[in-house]
Amino acid sequence: MSVIMITHDLGVIARMCDRAGVMYAGEIAERGSLEAVFDRSVHPYTEGLLGSIPDPDDPAPRLQPIEGNVPGLLDSEIGNRCYFADRCPKAMDECVAAKPAGVDREGSAEHRVRCVLAEREYDPARALSAGEEDREREASADD
Repeated sequence: MSVIMITHDLGVIARMCDRAGVMYAGEIAERGSLEAVFDRSVHPYTEGLLGSIPDPDDPAPRLQPIEGNVPGLLDSEIGNRCYFADRCPKAMDECVAAKPAGVDREGSAEHRVRCVLAEREYDPARALSAGEEDREREASADD
């Protein structure tokens, strides 16, 4: 028998489920076994969710919130690109060029991720924020 649980409480998922899927803006961003999703997460949204869980053994560290707002869910507002790119601390040029395909990690469909980081390392030189800083510098130089 299978049961689908929809919750923001990752503690419940960790105790009751064998597999997990992380959704963002109506799409599965990452899915796999609990171990794959919780211990070897790839998608920055999954990492953000896991980073926002308080540690009851060490309450001193500050939680890491996910910055920004959830996008409007109309196709015309989101476009054909990564839905998380505007909030992603690791967004690169290719994230807004096209919607990333789902990629099987670890050589099997047991851990699937919809993110360009599933196939390549994060490159700060290609970061969207780096491009924005360059554009801001160019604009101020023109003034």
